[in-house]
Amino acid sequence: MGVRRGGSSQVRGGTPVEVVELKYYDEPDRYSVTQVRIYAWLAARCFECRPKAYLVLGWDERRYKRRLEVEYALQEVEEEIKGLLGGEGS
Repeated sequence: MGVRRGGSSQVRGGTPVEVVELKYYDEPDRYSVTQVRIYAWLAARCFECRPKAYLVLGWDERRYKRRLEVEYALQEVEEEIKGLLGGEGS
């Protein structure tokens, strides 16, 4: 199974405006959506911005088949991360 990944971001004036996760497979999975949401959350927290988040599917190192915008709410992603790390007090 050729599941390689890559990522990139579009930057304007030192601040990311897009976070992009590249996947070789054609269909989104829960892990990939969660991954790009966390990357966007990290960029938002570190750079005090609100980048758009995209999951690019079917990437063959030249073209892609689909580009999905992934919606995220900062508080929701933060709570999800806390839950994954072991609860409310983390």
